[in-house]
Amino acid sequence: MPQDGPSTPLRRFEGRVLIVTGATGGLGHACVLRLVEEGAAVVAVGRRSAACAALVAEVGARGGSVVAVVADVTDRSAPQRMVDAALASFGRLDGAVNSAGMSPPAQGVIGYSDDLWDETFDVNVHAVFRCMRAQLEHLVPTGRGAIVNVASYTARTVQSGGVIAYAASKHAVLGMTRAAARDCAASGVRVNAVGPGHIRTRMIDRLLEAPGGPERLRERIPMQRVSEPSEIAATVAFMLSDDASFVTGQMLVADGGLSI
Repeated sequence: MPQDGPSTPLRRFEGRVLIVTGATGGLGHACVLRLVEEGAAVVAVGRRSAACAALVAEVGARGGSVVAVVADVTDRSAPQRMVDAALASFGRLDGAVNSAGMSPPAQGVIGYSDDLWDETFDVNVHAVFRCMRAQLEHLVPTGRGAIVNVASYTARTVQSGGVIAYAASKHAVLGMTRAAARDCAASGVRVNAVGPGHIRTRMIDRLLEAPGGPERLRERIPMQRVSEPSEIAATVAFMLSDDASFVTGQMLVADGGLSI
């Protein structure tokens, strides 16, 4: 079966401006490309200036429109900077994908360090809250827009050990998504999440390179493969689009059946 992800038959975001955080990571990069292909102008937020510049050049070569904001999402000034960049560069903001996150090393509850716990929550929870708050402060008065937060299948089920901080942080992302959706539903702004399983990124590549790694992953995932970033980006695009116009406060799980 082809694994390159869905094609892009539509241009559902023509004339719209979207923010993508974590834009230089595997999933964030795929989201930027997907949204640009569908007609969006994108504010791409990433920590590494060289990677941001490369992304801008890549999108430009495809005829797309993107501006980069080099920022760490844990910086409290970053959320407003990305909203300001959208308004200054494109004159509007229609939605966002909060994709920036971290997956800490596996470690059991006993001995889990305070520093690693705090770092995980700073990136996966506190930064997502602040980004979403800044985005909603602009979107709600306009009466339109959509936000997609990247959670994880572990927000519903835990399939392996040593992930207490990651699982807890992704539960928090889902809880924030639902609460924000409830608060903003009457305004016309939708807030949803996606819950990916294993995606072919640098982290998964390390697992696949380990002895027996591919076999272990195939045994765990009913579809017997990991997803391509483009497949999850397509799921994100659906949740952002008007095709999901009556969907809010939900998490769409895309994990190859892992959490069945």
